[in-house]
Amino acid sequence: MCLDLLLEEHLLKMYPGYVFGPYALHAILIKRQRWIFWINLPFIGVAFVLVPLFLKLNFKPSRFSEQLKRVDWIGSVIFIGSTTSFLIPLTWVG
Repeated sequence: MCLDLLLEEHLLKMYPGYVFGPYALHAILIKRQRWIFWINLPFIGVAFVLVPLFLKLNFKPSRFSEQLKRVDWIGSVIFIGSTTSFLIPLTWVG
């Protein structure tokens, strides 16, 4: 959308995808944003029914300190750090 501010009119006619593409995407996302939410609800309902029926966990009772020893702390720190360093600039862009 900022391209039309930088280029002259005769140059914009040469690149219609750059001009109309953002506007078309904006129209699709804004006008149809509501049904994108509603289309997920049937899948969520099916998952709420099927997951408790078919998920069998082998639960072994143990102390909390033993459970903390089984956590991959280094992997968790790397994953959280890399996800944060990816998402913060992505949100700052707009």
